Amino acid sequence: MKKTTGSIMDLEGCLPKLDHIVTLEEMDKGIADAIRKDWLRFERQSRGEDSQEEIVPQ
Repeated sequence: MKKTTGSIMDLEGCLPKLDHIVTLEEMDKGIADAIRKDWLRFERQSRGEDSQEEIVPQ
């Protein structure tokens, strides 16, 4: 078992390494898409619609 220090360096290897440097614009778009997808799922569930179908961010 590896001793942990509570450092952010302990997280090394937890996320896949990307093939490029992610820009702030790409991060903003990814966050906005995830929020939109969650909101659409919430709306469908609150109306009693089937939420199992794929929700595609616009």
